[in-house]
Amino acid sequence: MADTEGTHPLHTAWSIWELREMSKGNYADKLHKLCTFKTVEDFWGYWNNLPKPSQVLNDGVTKKKLGDRAIESFCFFREGITPEWEDPINLSGGEWQLQAEELDHLWDKLVLGMIGETIDPDNEITGARIIHKVINLRLHKDQHSYRFELWLRSRDINLADVIRNDMLDCLNTDNKGKAITRADCVHKTHSH
Repeated sequence: MADTEGTHPLHTAWSIWELREMSKGNYADKLHKLCTFKTVEDFWGYWNNLPKPSQVLNDGVTKKKLGDRAIESFCFFREGITPEWEDPINLSGGEWQLQAEELDHLWDKLVLGMIGETIDPDNEITGARIIHKVINLRLHKDQHSYRFELWLRSRDINLADVIRNDMLDCLNTDNKGKAITRADCVHKTHSH
């Protein structure tokens, strides 16, 4: 996007993906890479021109569309890693999940913590995803929320705990909403 002279390179190149809502097709058919960047300037050039999650993800009231498509999820992954469990880098890994109603502010913080390497200075994180989830309640109305996922390349729980704590520090800095705690985070391993 930009000339590299006078730019600020990132340690890692990153890609932004969207997962489109489709009634047919497999997961890979729904994934679309939007952009890849490796400088701070290119990141902001793309980031400031992408819609915020709250503008496109279903809110439980209206099915939102971006142009001709509905978006189920945004994914933010290291270049060369596909945001799916089956990717060889993700296959032996896991993820931290947390549910939240606050959307744009937390997503911005998570992404900035990843590219700024304040959450993970050792490249354990492969990417992150934000997805709209519907919790089907039998006796009550469906509950809509958003799940943030921070994907890791290994299943080392000690390392995962350190990353979770760094993630919480990042998300709770200048938090506009309720503080996120360890109890809000669930660790899952990617299954084969």
